[in-house]
Amino acid sequence: MSEQSAVLSQYPNQSIPANHMDIAKFSGRNDEEYQRVLNRVCFINSKFDDPRKPPDYEKRTKCHQLLRTSPYELHKERDPDPVEGTCQWVLQHDNYINWRDRQNSNLLWITAYPGCGKSVFSKFLVNKELRATRSRKTCYFFFKDDNEDQKAATNALCALLHQIFIQKPALLEHIEKPYEQNGQQLRQNMNSLWNLLIAASQDPQASLGRMREK
Repeated sequence: MSEQSAVLSQYPNQSIPANHMDIAKFSGRNDEEYQRVLNRVCFINSKFDDPRKPPDYEKRTKCHQLLRTSPYELHKERDPDPVEGTCQWVLQHDNYINWRDRQNSNLLWITAYPGCGKSVFSKFLVNKELRATRSRKTCYFFFKDDNEDQKAATNALCALLHQIFIQKPALLEHIEKPYEQNGQQLRQNMNSLWNLLIAASQDPQASLGRMREK
């Protein structure tokens, strides 16, 4: 191999006394030597700044962490899984299909008497039918009267915003001004949280629809 092909002139170079044909050859992904090299490369890569991160990345990350006011994932799992074969009817219902397939934002409201299984049904949709994908962003919050964390509207807004920003980090730009105005109190400020949700959801990057059970 010529020196021109082997060297990147704009960077410092260090020669290796070895034949490149014998360097970094592995039998597969499970090769012990491959895993050792991979771990080392990942470690080295972690030391470099990501050029894709905005200048205020750390500030936005801090603001984002502020919104985790409750273990909303565990709240969802308080409800049991549906019995096999149940909850399928809605997937064929015209109202649900129209809501799911609409290109613009819209509200689907599912209502029933207490104890009829709305939360179990919602869990089914979140975990199975409406799981978040690259083209679909799914966020949730489960209210319950027997848990203080699940009764607070501010916790619901924080949970929704936290999930939105996980799936769409670019939307974190909307949190900077409310955080500057409220600081740590942002997560208890209903009006500021609501306005933040509106701003994030109206951003063209969001593409959010809504489902509610009552």
